[in-house]
Amino acid sequence: MDSLAGCRKDGTGSPAGSTHDDDADIGELLSKAMDKGRDIAHSSGQSENTGAALGLIFGIVGITATVIKGVMKMMSLSNYRKDDIDRKVSAMGARPLDVMLIGGTGSGKSTTLNSIFQRKVARVGDSYEPETMNISGHTLNEVLRLWDTPGLGDGVEKDKEHARNIAAKLHETFNKSDRKYGLIDLVLVVVDGSNRDMGTTYTLLTNVIIPNIDKSRILVAINQADLAMSGHHWDENTNSPDPELSAFLEDKADSIQRRVREAAGVDIIRPVCYSAEKGWHIREVLDLIIDNIPSELRLPPKRNIDAKAAAHSVDAAMDRMFDGLRDIKSRALDDLMHTGNFWLDESFSEAMTDVMGTMGGASGDLEFALAHLDDEDFEEYICEALDGFNSAVKDMYTAVDGARKDFWQHAGNSAVKEIYCGLQDLCNSLAGMAKSLGYVSGEFSSLMESFRKNTDNVLARINSR
Repeated sequence: MDSLAGCRKDGTGSPAGSTHDDDADIGELLSKAMDKGRDIAHSSGQSENTGAALGLIFGIVGITATVIKGVMKMMSLSNYRKDDIDRKVSAMGARPLDVMLIGGTGSGKSTTLNSIFQRKVARVGDSYEPETMNISGHTLNEVLRLWDTPGLGDGVEKDKEHARNIAAKLHETFNKSDRKYGLIDLVLVVVDGSNRDMGTTYTLLTNVIIPNIDKSRILVAINQADLAMSGHHWDENTNSPDPELSAFLEDKADSIQRRVREAAGVDIIRPVCYSAEKGWHIREVLDLIIDNIPSELRLPPKRNIDAKAAAHSVDAAMDRMFDGLRDIKSRALDDLMHTGNFWLDESFSEAMTDVMGTMGGASGDLEFALAHLDDEDFEEYICEALDGFNSAVKDMYTAVDGARKDFWQHAGNSAVKEIYCGLQDLCNSLAGMAKSLGYVSGEFSSLMESFRKNTDNVLARINSR
């Protein structure tokens, strides 16, 4: 095992957003405060003694704030079971342990972080106006870093963006001994204990988390225990649930464990119930994390796709369009021979031939990309292929839009239908491939969205003719 000192994840491009505490030197604080006092006195025409007095006041205020900050830091859980974490991450092979908190909007991820740190490290919103819009890392100590993420449930488009960003973070890697490993070691799914609706949690698990991290690295914690029975049965004197609420929470933990297994196929460790707002059972949340630290570093997730099947479905769709185009040309030549009427729109024919040539090139690029799923440049390859398909569909719209009306009257419904359905098949094949890829970059997603829109435009234009 490599020495831990030689394998800090931060050393290989630590992700933006990690927080660092820089405790100011008290002497430096006092010096700056005295300078500030003298500057104020000088600018207002006061004596030097007045400036010194002001500086002393500023200095006392600054030092007091620093002392309070230090006390609050000591009160935090930064040292809780720190030796256990250190020992386990040493065995795992890299530090710090990186844990991502994921949950629906209003589940209390940010409040959980603030409760652990005993100070505000993450902005807190409510179920209507979520505050966390970006993924940010917060370092509790040198062996544990926690990641706050946006919640799902803000709307379809926002959810898509958040899901892509979360998947991207789960695909982020660091290097150790010339091998790549996943940056995130564990995912903690935070569930809103006051809400019976688990739909957002299931969506997160099935669509975002499970495709991108091993199931054994998924933990679940149930927040807002104090509100689980609409705020009833919480003992404010002891800051804990009374026996009735305790029994309810036990049943809820069992129920969520069972429902996650049935809905998402994940056998999770029994969830911990806690209240971040009340600071109740926060240590139990950390126990859940510490007791389940993996023994090995995480390998990056593999692309979940059958490359041969994907390439075959794309080729089949293109063959269908080729067949439709060949049928139109054959029908036109037959009419020319038998009636002398040559109705084939040659500009359309030439344009469509160019379109199919462009698609053929894009198909070749796609096959190359799918043969290199695990390469660092895979996304560049797949984007190049999709860009080719996009260009072809744009040119196809121009060809369809510019074709003569009498051409459409003679072309034949069956042949046109083959082109129409072939294009539909192509779009569905690429969309299915994109879904099975798991995480893809924002560029790919934009290209895919553009391809869908351009395809819809072509299909609508064909229908209108």
